Parts: sequence; C-alpha cells; structure tokens
Amino acid sequence: MNAIPGLLASARLALRQFLNGPRKWLLLLLGAVFPGIVSIFAFAVEHGPVNPFLQIFDGIYLSVILLLMALLGATSGFSGDAEDGTVIYLFTRPCPRWAIVAGKWLGTVPPLVAISLVPVLLSFLLAQHVPADSPPPGEAAIRPADPGAPGTGAPNRTAAPPRPRNVHETPGARDLALVSFATALSTVEFGTLFFALGVLVGRPYVVGLCYSVLFELILGLTPFKMWVLSKMLRGAVFRIPTPVPRFWEGALENLPSALVSSIGLALVPLGSIGLAMIVVGWKSYLAKSD
Repeated sequence: MNAIPGLLASARLALRQFLNGPRKWLLLLLGAVFPGIVSIFAFAVEHGPVNPFLQIFDGIYLSVILLLMALLGATSGFSGDAEDGTVIYLFTRPCPRWAIVAGKWLGTVPPLVAISLVPVLLSFLLAQHVPADSPPPGEAAIRPADPGAPGTGAPNRTAAPPRPRNVHETPGARDLALVSFATALSTVEFGTLFFALGVLVGRPYVVGLCYSVLFELILGLTPFKMWVLSKMLRGAVFRIPTPVPRFWEGALENLPSALVSSIGLALVPLGSIGLAMIVVGWKSYLAKSD
C-alpha cells in the first residue's frame, strides 16, 4: 500500500476544514489579546513595561494564549471527523491509517503555527511606538529624587542619587526572530499534544478541554504545562542566541541544558503522534458512520 496519496488527501481535507471553518477567526480573535495589551502599554500607559513586546509575550502569550489557541485549533484536527463519522471515508483509501493521522496533522498544525505568528508580528509593529516622554535611544531617564525621602541616617550624608531608568526599549529584529521561533516551536509542541489528545478522546472541544484540565489538575495545577514542556521550550529557545537577550538572562539558571531541552521537545510530539497512530490503528469508527 502506498501511503503518500492517503496522506496528501487527508492533509488537503484538514487544511480545507481549517481555513473554511470558523476556527481561524476564533483563533485570531483570541490571539488579538496579545497585540491589544501591547498597544495599551505602548500608546496609553505613560510608564508601562520597559519592553512590553518581550514582557507581555513571556507573561501572557507564551504561557496562556498559545495554550488556548493550540487547544482550540488542534484538538478537532482528527477528532472532528471521528465524531461526525466522516473519517470512515478516508479509511476507504488503500493506505495505512497512520498516514491519515499524519496527513491530518500536516493540515492542522502548520496552519495553526502561521496563525499564531500573526499576533507576534502585529505586536512587534505596535511596540515600535516610542512614547513622547521617552529619552533618545541610548540615554536614560532620571527619576527625580523624592524631596521628602529620608536620608541614610549618617551625619552630613544624603540619600543616594537616583538610578537611571530606561522608559522605553524598542524591540529589534533579533527580538522578533527569537519570539517568532519560540511561538512556532511552542505551537508545534502544544498543538501536537492536543491533536493527539483529540485522537484519544474522540471529541473536539468541550470534552477535550475537560480532559486537558483534569490532566493538568492530576499532575498538580499546571506542572506539565509550565514545569516540563515550558521549561524545555525556554531551554531550547533562550540558550540558542549568543549573547542571551538581557530580558531572559536571569531565567537561564533555572532552565535545563539545550541538549536535554532538545531531546525532550523531540520526544513529546513523536510520542504523542505515535500513540495517536496506534489508537487509530486498532480503534473501530464504524459506529459513528451509521
């Protein structure tokens, strides 16, 4: 049996379902939270984060929004067809079932990666705005000393002079490349995980969400999400550039090595897809087509 025709057919079907359905608009709407918050701090807040593009990405987009986008975008990649019974028509092709699973993944996760990069690009463009009260690049804004602040208590000595503070830090092309790489890699990891979860559960959204929440709760709040995959993601992404961007310098001491991170990031999607292929290989979907 030739697996290529079935793989390509299932990939085309998954891509058509992804682009023609409402999922892409829902994902873009969810991802708009990131550029929306960046625009607030870039345009409305006088003294917001020094670099809202990096800080809000690290605190909100990478940790929360990408997970929800992966859940909504990838869980139904195979389970949607399994739930309504249309997957049985793909099985009529003379190709192994694992090829159909691989094709559905190809038609679901790569377009999900493309959609996840749209908010990153918009946020980068918004973060180029320099507030009117910011000093020229390379200079620092001096926070005026508080005249009512107490001294050191020693005779003939006053409070220490205020430290320079950068009001605004415009992200550069290197920051954009790093964040884009982190976004793409995270989407592949979490998208593959949730895609396989949809195969195992057989339901796309509500049940898949419940199972994923229970899965995280069983492991203790969010350790799997934040302490395993997230640590490996950060270890693989933030150890690559030399020198490391100043924003992430302090986090490297808590991250695994680049080798451990790379091995872990390879095992998670391969193991997830392998398990999904095994389940699809022995599971019967005839009841859904009746």
